[in-house]
Order: sequence, then structure tokens, then C-alpha cells
Amino acid sequence: MEPAAGIAVVTVLLAAFSKILQRKMIDKGKMKAQQEEMKVIQKKWKELLKEADKNKKEIDELQTKMLSGQTQMMNSTMKMSLFTLPAFFIAMWLLSQWYRDQLILSPIPVVQFTNWIPQGLTMTPGYYEAYFSYYIIATIGFIIVERIYDFAKKRNKNLAAKAEVKNEVKVEEKKTEIVEEKK
Repeated sequence: MEPAAGIAVVTVLLAAFSKILQRKMIDKGKMKAQQEEMKVIQKKWKELLKEADKNKKEIDELQTKMLSGQTQMMNSTMKMSLFTLPAFFIAMWLLSQWYRDQLILSPIPVVQFTNWIPQGLTMTPGYYEAYFSYYIIATIGFIIVERIYDFAKKRNKNLAAKAEVKNEVKVEEKKTEIVEEKK
């Protein structure tokens, strides 16, 4: 397989794996609610800091709430990385084995980070650059697809709710007609 195509396929598969894990492991509604709660707590905390001497106990309580909320959000993200990081390192190793001596140009210029690659995963410049370029493109693509999917799902839900309301109105109208005919 052509090196650029092989890297693109592996990258798209990893990006899809990561996105699926994210949708399964992270509850967006809960995450959004926590973020809103954090904003409210931070706002209150900033107000209390203006008179810190008087509000020491309340400030400490709010700090504890903020830390626990941040810890919960970080834990859900860390759980995901337990699966994605090993997959990433396996993919990098496979790419280095498949395309050992071939130079691959990245479609997007990426800064070279040769010092961070663990021993045994050394690659000719271009493998990881191409991977990250394709990963950025794939991730943006999956985000767009996910937004379109969520929008369509929400729209269908709203249309179904409107149809249900119309059906209820029709049923009520028929009941009214029947009652009027009986009179």
C-alpha cells in the first residue's frame, strides 16, 4: 500500500476509535452541566474573594467543590486515554515497521518533535508528521459529521414532538366534535 494511504487509513481508524470512545465514555450532557456549575461556583468564589477575611469558610467550601468537579471531569478524560494511548503507540510502531526507509511528506507542515519519540519507535521524518496531519484532518471531519448527526437527531426529535402535539390536537378536536354531536 502507498505509504501516505496506509498512514491515512491507520490515522482515520484511530481517530474513529477515539471519537467512538469519547461518545461512549463521556456523557456530554453531564459534562456540560458540570461546566455550567463550575462557572457559577467560580463567579461566586470571585465575589467572595473581594472580602476574603469575612468569607474564609465559604471560600474554602467553594474551592473544595471546584476541585472535586475538576477532578471528575479529568477522570473521564483520563479513562479514555487508557485506551487511546496504547493504540497510538502500537500504530506508530506498525507504521515504522511497514514504511521503514521511505520518506513521507506531510500534507500539512508540522513542527518536528524528534526528541519525544520513544526508542524502538524511531522513524524517518515524515511518519509522525503525516500521522498528525491526517489526524488533525480526520478529527475535524469527525467533529463536523458528529455535529451534523446531533443536529439531525435533535431536529428529528423536535419534528416527532411537533407531530405528536398535532395528533393530540386532532384527537381533542374529534372528542369535541363527538361531544357536540351528542348534544
